[in-house]
Amino acid sequence: MNLLLNEEDKDGYIMNQIESINKMIENLDKRWIHYKTIKSLLEDTLNELKKIKFNNKTIQRTHERKIEKYINWVEVYRLANYHFSRYLNSKTSYSEGLFSTLLALNNMYIHDKSIKNIGIIGCGPGRSVLDFSLAYPNAKIHGLDYSSVALTLGKKIVSSCDKEIEIVRREDNIIIDKINGFKRNNCLWSMFDLTKSNIKEEFDIAVCSNVINLMPNHKEAINKIYNMITPNGYIIYADLTGWRIDRKEEQELLKDKDSIKKCFEDTGFVTIECFDGGPYVEKENDSNFIFYKQTYYIGRKCIK
Repeated sequence: MNLLLNEEDKDGYIMNQIESINKMIENLDKRWIHYKTIKSLLEDTLNELKKIKFNNKTIQRTHERKIEKYINWVEVYRLANYHFSRYLNSKTSYSEGLFSTLLALNNMYIHDKSIKNIGIIGCGPGRSVLDFSLAYPNAKIHGLDYSSVALTLGKKIVSSCDKEIEIVRREDNIIIDKINGFKRNNCLWSMFDLTKSNIKEEFDIAVCSNVINLMPNHKEAINKIYNMITPNGYIIYADLTGWRIDRKEEQELLKDKDSIKKCFEDTGFVTIECFDGGPYVEKENDSNFIFYKQTYYIGRKCIK
């Protein structure tokens, strides 16, 4: 696993993640039936972090709770179920509209066999990494995320050949579900902070879904992504709109379809298509669901 940060930010990042993971391990109840499954994931993540050289410096927390929560194993497993539920024993998914639309935009407007590098920004446990690795078997798919726990689980699911990887699933009770590794060998996994990125003109396609709404400054985040894309490269973007409450002005920039289109164009992208798509669905329990509006954008970084 790589660490893609400016040099001055690396120590604080690693120390923050290690401290959070150690606290999670300490707080696990050894009598809990799922103790070993959770502890194993967290220890695997610590081992990945300890492979990186760093200095023990004072931890500098730079992110608000909305981002920090994704380090937590509870949120990581929730996302894993959201991403991969069609492959679990339940064979039920509420996320296929999102992932199939991202691929459909690629298939309609790009699908270029000469593509070499694709960045999945805020990849979480890695569903889009899997999808684009299958669509572009000869390209390198870079899974980028702030959460080392999510990256560890994503790498295990997408890149390993492990049988019966255990996934914690929340229904009325917490249960263990299982999934097999997909054996994808064209994926790279990197710890990454979009606000402190040091990536320049690396990706022919950047895919970013349900990430920027969590960022402290939307315009800055889009500028960072623009700088990561190669000349004439593409952005495929999706996010939730119309639900932000009590947020700072810089976090309300992408509030609807028109503002998303304007912000991307102001940054330098040429719009290919922008539209409101199917809803983002979250399951509260067997009878209650939450629906958010999902908006999609695909554009190109055209260099005159």
